[in-house]
Amino acid sequence: MLEAMTAPGAQPAVQHRGCAAIWNLANSTDALRERLLHLGVVPVVLDAMRRHPADVTVQHRSCGAIWCLAGGPPTLRERLVSGGALALVMDSMKANISDMN
Repeated sequence: MLEAMTAPGAQPAVQHRGCAAIWNLANSTDALRERLLHLGVVPVVLDAMRRHPADVTVQHRSCGAIWCLAGGPPTLRERLVSGGALALVMDSMKANISDMN
């Protein structure tokens, strides 16, 4: 999944499905979140947000993945913050305010 998401020219559908899977997996135990960290999901999720800023589904599922990852160990939160997650989430919210339920 991560390989497909990081492939050059990966389409939004690949990105939003991958982020949905990460969101689902991260909505679990700290041990699994730690494993996701070591697999390198943080930069992949953040890159999906950067590559597809106008795709609401990618943005929504990326934010969901970030939310669940941030609930894990402090090392995950640090990696998210250092990767620019806060600014990306804020930019996504501003850009997609009309699409929020």
